[in-house]
Amino acid sequence: MRRLILAAVILAAVLGATFWNTQRLNGLTGQMLSLIDQAGGQAQEGAWDQAGGTLEKARALWDERSAYLHMTLRHADIDAVTLSLTQLEQYTRAKDAGQWALCAASLSVQLNLLSEMEALTLKNVL
Repeated sequence: MRRLILAAVILAAVLGATFWNTQRLNGLTGQMLSLIDQAGGQAQEGAWDQAGGTLEKARALWDERSAYLHMTLRHADIDAVTLSLTQLEQYTRAKDAGQWALCAASLSVQLNLLSEMEALTLKNVL
């Protein structure tokens, strides 16, 4: 009977950690997407300096969570987002609206995929 109770407690702890991780990652990706959208609006208006400042906030948010992300996600996924952020910053400095929009769309998809990948769904469990 003790083994059954112990197994149930361990299962509940793992499930709780999974839900917590999902919520934390959804919060991060949501904030990042919001900042990218905000920077996109600023870039469309020609306010490249403001767009750059908004991207710096997004980069700082991503870098703050770096240790946590490296413990919970695949490093290739983290590297892809980091690379896209760097490219977006470069297109902002170059004031290249076309490439900026393509890169921002790619980054948004990557962030959405990160969120989906960690969600507790039947597809991910199986």
